[in-house]
Amino acid sequence: MRLGASIHEGAVLPSLLLTKLQAFPRQNALARALQEHGRLVKTLFILRYLQRPEMRRRVGGQLNKGENLNGLRETVNFAHGGAIRHRQLVDQVAQALCLTLVVNCIAAFNAGLLPSAVEALRAAGFEVDDADVAYVGPAVTEHISVHGRYYYDLDRPPKGLRPAPARRLEPQPRPSTANRRPARAQRD
Repeated sequence: MRLGASIHEGAVLPSLLLTKLQAFPRQNALARALQEHGRLVKTLFILRYLQRPEMRRRVGGQLNKGENLNGLRETVNFAHGGAIRHRQLVDQVAQALCLTLVVNCIAAFNAGLLPSAVEALRAAGFEVDDADVAYVGPAVTEHISVHGRYYYDLDRPPKGLRPAPARRLEPQPRPSTANRRPARAQRD
């Protein structure tokens, strides 16, 4: 009861409690009950996942977003094979936080470009469904050059963002409605 109250009040994290319970040489009844409960919850999740195609699509979409974000991180963190080579913990943390800051800035910049890109595609005659746009994430990297030197004058205010790169768009002929499948945004 006291352990449950401690978790409920936020005095102890459940993960810390489970780690401490599993560290004992003799497993007590509470530790065994929590392990079995965890197995039960995991089994129920797997069964729901296998039974529901919409859940598999949602989980797959979330996994794809995570992989895209990892790809953006790898694109940005290319020096020394992406390894953190600092010896001091404070320097390692600073490098990781800088990477996070740069990735977040790129994602915010890309998110600002998405509405104008969709409008440019529609203006060029492409059929872009709003439901498809909802699945587009801001982790694209094709328009980013990570190589080179960058100079920043911190004594002057920023001039603003450069314009988005313009690409020539060719409209595609619209398919007839008789054999039409749901449209998906296509990349060149």
